[in-house]
Amino acid sequence: MLPGAKIIAHPLLKNVVNVDIPVKEGDKIDLGDEVVLRVLETPGHLPLLISLYHEKEKILFAGDTLQGAEEDMNIGWFGLIRDAAAYERTLRRLADMDIEILLRAHWKKIEGQDEIKMTIQDCLEKSERIEQTLRDILQESKEKPSLDALTTEACRRMEQRPCYARGTVETYVKKIEKGC
Repeated sequence: MLPGAKIIAHPLLKNVVNVDIPVKEGDKIDLGDEVVLRVLETPGHLPLLISLYHEKEKILFAGDTLQGAEEDMNIGWFGLIRDAAAYERTLRRLADMDIEILLRAHWKKIEGQDEIKMTIQDCLEKSERIEQTLRDILQESKEKPSLDALTTEACRRMEQRPCYARGTVETYVKKIEKGC
């Protein structure tokens, strides 16, 4: 832990972590030297996830917001999505933003609007592919398969490892059942 470091998070996370600076959509964090970050609520991966946007430099600190980009697929990463509909709304919102540098928690920096838009599009397409794969499996099944069976079959069809896939499959099935 860094001595004196402050935890900046959505205020509803106060029961999970000791939030020193609660922030929500539209709040601004002034770091000094004309560095101001705007808070964006970017749910999907997790319900209370935030991203930070440096408008002047057009840098998005996206954390874990983007799941399932092409490089994730290449290593067999299914992604962890907790709210499929919110995730897709977040991706569409980010696709409309003016971003020159995208910084994610676990992956390389992405520079240039074209590369960033392509990464966001990859994530959207992966999301749509997960949903369509699950729709196909459900339609082909005589009776509703168990969540474990759905997860196994979806991972097989998409050539993905089942790491965290069960929770993602569950949220997409809920979206399908709601008719979203």
